[in-house]
Parts: sequence; C-alpha cells; structure tokens
Amino acid sequence: TFFVIICDMVSTTFIFPVFSIHLNKKFGLGVEITSMFFVFQIIGYCTALQILNPINYRLGNKITMILGLGINLIGILFLCPVSFIPQNWLMVVVGMTIIGFGGVLITIPGIIDIMNILKEKLKLSEVQSNDNASAMYNFASALGEAFGPLMGGYITERHGFEQACFMTSLINFIFSFVFGFSNVKNIHRELKEAKVKVAFY
Repeated sequence: TFFVIICDMVSTTFIFPVFSIHLNKKFGLGVEITSMFFVFQIIGYCTALQILNPINYRLGNKITMILGLGINLIGILFLCPVSFIPQNWLMVVVGMTIIGFGGVLITIPGIIDIMNILKEKLKLSEVQSNDNASAMYNFASALGEAFGPLMGGYITERHGFEQACFMTSLINFIFSFVFGFSNVKNIHRELKEAKVKVAFY
C-alpha cells in the first residue's frame, strides 16, 4: 500500500519539469495556458470524491486502489498524447482530469488500508493507527513527489516525453498486478465483507 501511494504521486509529478516545454513544442501553448491544465486534475479529484464512497463500499480498499492505478495508467497516455490517441490539446485535458480522478481512488483508501493494517497486524490503538497512517502517507507522498520529477525529467531528456509517459504507465501496470497478487486473500475477504454490507443495508 505504501508503494502504491508512491506510484500515484509519481504519476502526478513526473510531468512537473517538462510539461510546459512539451505542450509548447507540441501545440505552441504558452506557460500561462499550460499552467491552467492543472486545474483539470483538481476537477477530476473533486468529481471522484463524490462517488468514492459507493465504489469503496462495494469493492473494498484494495480493489479500489487497483482501479485507481488502472485509471492513472490510462490518463497518463493522454498527456503526450501517445501515437494511437488523437493529437490535440483536448486529449491532454482529458488525461489530466482522469489522473485527478484516479488519485482519489488511491489516496483515501490507501490511508484507510494502512490504518487497518496497523490496527490488525500491529495491534495499535485507534489513535496510534490514525497518527502513524497519516505519517506513513505523508512520507510516501514526499518520496513520490521527489522521485517523480527526477524520473520524468531524466527519461524525457534521454528518450522524449512520450517514452516518459509509457514508462510511468508501465509502472502503474506493474504495481497493480504486484499489489493484486500479493493481496489475493485480503481482496477476497474485503469483497465478502462488502457483499454482507450491501445485503444488510
């Protein structure tokens, strides 16, 4: 869960050092215009907040996070846009919105998941679990924010922005499978609990 949160932050921040330059070269957009694209991440984030509870209620924390990684994977491919997507700036807007949407499906379930693990595995109290989960999330977030721009800038300089998008999408893809396979029993348990909740309520 800790590494999934890092992956989510990398997906958000890898574009920071190169995004304006890429959009200027690709579509001739100035810095003032490109900075407005980040507003669409916020719009996607706020939209996802409205439907997070029903999704998380039915799927559980871990599948919700896997879904978030999958959504990130798709959104990142729109940022370039990669060759099989129409080449216009509207696709970039779609990509930014999708990434903002996917981030919610990782952030909130991720914090809850860490809290549950600390309570169940380490037998910490509610207050201790909340505090430690918050600290762990902030640490994972900081690592992602530090590593993302380094990775994005390096790959873009060596191989181009499209390759940076492919690599970041690949990271999301790999983490979704690793996280899923390493939590098969927990996923089954969460799905059973979700069925009981839905049937009961």
